[in-house]
Amino acid sequence: MSRFDPLARPNVVRALSAEDVEGGLKLYTFPDGFRCYSHSSEIETLLIYNEIFVQQEYLGTTLSLEECRYVFDVGANIGLFTIFAKLKKPNLVVHAFEPIKETYAVLVKNVELHGLTNVYLHNYALGTQNHSQHSMTFYPNAAGNATAHPETKDALKDIIGYETTDYLFQSSHVQLVTVRTLSDVMDEVGVSTVDLLKIDTESDELAILHGIADTHFPNIRQIAAEIHSDALLAETRQLLTTKGFDVVSEAGIATNHNLYAVRKASSR
Repeated sequence: MSRFDPLARPNVVRALSAEDVEGGLKLYTFPDGFRCYSHSSEIETLLIYNEIFVQQEYLGTTLSLEECRYVFDVGANIGLFTIFAKLKKPNLVVHAFEPIKETYAVLVKNVELHGLTNVYLHNYALGTQNHSQHSMTFYPNAAGNATAHPETKDALKDIIGYETTDYLFQSSHVQLVTVRTLSDVMDEVGVSTVDLLKIDTESDELAILHGIADTHFPNIRQIAAEIHSDALLAETRQLLTTKGFDVVSEAGIATNHNLYAVRKASSR
């Protein structure tokens, strides 16, 4: 039996149905009428839905979409945060980044399913070195856990149990993905200010922040990042504090820290 099961909580929302569709996908329907395609396990799909739509963990009690125009969704996975943000504020312009080809294909289908406009999808990773490449490990049963640091998944065995971990992370394979810097992308797409930068990249969050040039950092207004270790949280907090942000963190529904950063008015 697993030691930790975030879906065992009493307030977790379950899907009403999971319909098999072409391409090995499932089409999930939730009680609020929300639908999405997923190629991952039901465990992960329900967890991500609850994180984003029920708990609203990428906003927490600190961040807001109210005065936002441009949102960058880095580590977009199958697009649930992109869809959440657009449903909250339809006039947003969203740039969503997902390097894993299988996951990117589902991201495209979900954006089309919801008929979203002003959403721009990018099939590459963000990091510190522009136009470089690195290896990422993809897990078919835990697609949202794709990572350039597979060694970080070992600790989960002691938290959620060996049986669940072995199921989620079986049949993995490695992909070589292209890497861009966030600053290079901002220049290319003509976005001078990012009102909300959401980062969930399975231990590459700090690398993405290091890919922001000093000239661009003052134009990042809010940051939400999912951080998977105490050491990485401390280092990320220190960097963002020196860059002029007020930073807080909260525990998430899963095994992580949710970091929220808001630019201080005096540092704009």
